[in-house]
Amino acid sequence: MLVLLAMALVSIDFLSSSSDLSDRLAEVADVIAGGTAALGVVAGLIAIQAYAAATGLPKLEVQIWFAASEKNNPVFRARRTPAGLLEAALPAEQTTAAVSLRNRSHYSANGVVVIVKLSSVMSGLDSRSSFGDKWTVFEFPDIALGSKELVVQWDSGADGVIHGGAGRRLPDLRLGPLSCTDSWAQPMLEVEIIADGGYHRAVQMPVYFLEDGQQLAGDSATAKSREWR
Repeated sequence: MLVLLAMALVSIDFLSSSSDLSDRLAEVADVIAGGTAALGVVAGLIAIQAYAAATGLPKLEVQIWFAASEKNNPVFRARRTPAGLLEAALPAEQTTAAVSLRNRSHYSANGVVVIVKLSSVMSGLDSRSSFGDKWTVFEFPDIALGSKELVVQWDSGADGVIHGGAGRRLPDLRLGPLSCTDSWAQPMLEVEIIADGGYHRAVQMPVYFLEDGQQLAGDSATAKSREWR
C-alpha cells in the first residue's frame, strides 16, 4: 500500500510541477526517501509485534484425575493393614492418574516440564518401576532415611509445544500401591509447571485416604476443587 502511494505521489509531483527537470527529480527523490523511511517504520512495528507474540508467557493449567476421584481432588479408598497403615485398595485402578494441561494464554508454551510431588506417603513401587511413558522418578520415599516424598517428572522435549488456547493430554501417571499412617502430616500432591522464558507455577491439593465407609468431613467435604487449577 505504501509503495503504491509513493508511486502515485511521485507521478503527481513529476507531472504537475512547473519546476525544471533537475528540481523535479530532486522532489521525486525526496518522496522516494520519505516512502522508504515509512516502510522502515512499518517493518519495525511488525517485527516488534512478532517478537512480542513469540516471547509472551503462557498461562498453563493442570488437571489431575484419578480413576475413583473427582478432578483435582485425589481421594483413595483404603483398608487398614495389620501394621496400622492405611493402604489404597486396588491400587492399579485408584492410583493411576490422567494428567492434562491447557494453555489459557495466546502465547505458546515451549519446553514444558511437569513435576509431580506426593508427600507423606509410602509407595509399593521402587525406583526401577515404570510410572508411565516419559515419566521419570527423581526422588523415592525411603522411610529408613526419613524421606516420605515421591517426585516424578515429565518433559515435553525440545520440540514439545502447547499452543495458545490448546491443550495436551500427558501419558497416564501410575503411582502404584500407596499407603500412609495417621501419625504423618496430611498427604499432599503438588504439581509444578515449568516452561521456557522463565515460566513457573505450582499447584497444591490435599490427598485423602479413607477407610471403607468413611466419608470426607468438615471443610474437606465441601471444598470442591476446580476442574482446572
